[in-house]
Amino acid sequence: MRRPSRLPLFAAAGLALFAVFFEIASARGWWPSLRAGALHDTDLWVGFLGCAAILVLLLLPQRSGSSPSD
Repeated sequence: MRRPSRLPLFAAAGLALFAVFFEIASARGWWPSLRAGALHDTDLWVGFLGCAAILVLLLLPQRSGSSPSD
């Protein structure tokens, strides 16, 4: 069985650390606040572009250079 790559694990750990830092900084007022409605519908566009990028990555032809050995 192949071991999972470490990059996704490090990326998830980095995202978790940033989320914790952001929550603490936001609660204490260390993070600058945006005015209400400043990012109106931005989450919808970012989600759409993220889904489109994942779809493109899934539809790309896979390399046949090496096959995993189980």
